[in-house]
Amino acid sequence: MPFYSTLKPLNANLWSTVFVAICFLTIGTVSAFDTWSTAANSQILRMEQNPICEALLMLDPESCLFFVIGKSAGTITALFTLGLLLKKGYRHAMLITGSVALFQFGLLVYLCLSDPLMNNMPNFSLLFSETPESIFAIR
Repeated sequence: MPFYSTLKPLNANLWSTVFVAICFLTIGTVSAFDTWSTAANSQILRMEQNPICEALLMLDPESCLFFVIGKSAGTITALFTLGLLLKKGYRHAMLITGSVALFQFGLLVYLCLSDPLMNNMPNFSLLFSETPESIFAIR
């Protein structure tokens, strides 16, 4: 008899809880990383893609305070809305939550691998290079 057949199957509610927790952590972490990388990069004003974020950055380009507050409020609102959909038992809530988390993961890949010299297309050679643009540079 195979090993996996002797294991007791875990409760479906546990799997859905773990899935939702991973999705919420992904959404929050990527949003925080995006906010941090925007605030830390002085050249972000010309690279920002979102018109609302661009307007918030233009309000106070020195400290990015309005941007950080707006981005945080948007993330909290999105997570609250997803939590409300899940709590109310909306039929497609898990699909929506997973889709948002998957999009955020794609955003993380874009943020880590995009090269402004290549029109923001992924440049995998930057991944482990010694340039300051590489976040994974081995120093």
